[in-house]
Amino acid sequence: MAQYLDLSNVIRSIPMGFDATELIGKIFTVTGTGKYFKNVEHDPDTNLGIIRIAKAVPQLGLSGRRKITSEFPTHLMSHMVRLKKILIIESLCTLIRLIPWR
Repeated sequence: MAQYLDLSNVIRSIPMGFDATELIGKIFTVTGTGKYFKNVEHDPDTNLGIIRIAKAVPQLGLSGRRKITSEFPTHLMSHMVRLKKILIIESLCTLIRLIPWR
């Protein structure tokens, strides 16, 4: 991702209102308030943004005065749950491989 983004250029930071420590360092592509995914193909710069979670505060790459949706924190929380489930499944798969089968 670093070859496409200037990760040192933080356009703005927005407080999250919840602990997102588990997402630190993760990068997400998002649509903004009043934007629709169906319009991305025709005007991605207007309809998409890129966020990076750093120090439990999302650093937004949304140009202009664009805003995030009110559902944004909920979406991030669902990513946290999804990532936890993936880690649990990976751990179980590792344990299963370590069991000596007869």
